[in-house]
Amino acid sequence: MRTIDGLTQGILLKESLQKGNTISLTLTGRSMEPFIPEGSSLSVRAAHIDTVRSGDIILFINKGMVIAHRLFKKVKKDGSVFLKVKADASASFDSLVSSDEFIGKVVSIKNGARTVSIDSPISSLCGFFISCVTLLAGYLNLRLYAQKGKLFHRWYPFFHNL
Repeated sequence: MRTIDGLTQGILLKESLQKGNTISLTLTGRSMEPFIPEGSSLSVRAAHIDTVRSGDIILFINKGMVIAHRLFKKVKKDGSVFLKVKADASASFDSLVSSDEFIGKVVSIKNGARTVSIDSPISSLCGFFISCVTLLAGYLNLRLYAQKGKLFHRWYPFFHNL
């Protein structure tokens, strides 16, 4: 059995989707938790970069890996459309995704016996809300951590001398 790298895998996935196939992949990693647990099965369909909406989960190639993250917004740069994406479990954005790196759109998620369709405008709106909440939570966490650090350094001599 021959192993293929992520870039080749991404190209093969994109070609298969362009032929009208729907592909099922198993999610590895915890970047989309708690909303999509590791081991969930993702069904992916072909989509054009212009048709995906904020909140959609997309599949793309980044640094030789196939990744599924949530679309936050589209960015126009030098006449081209790029996608600004982030993991649900992250407070920061990934690098911009180009149309060449874009593979397709996740249309359903299966976890155990339960399958959830996420191919609707309402699902996109809920997904956008999730990415805003996780972004805000990450920002607040960083602010609280910074404040905690200031408080710790301010009171450290007092507690250290007890």
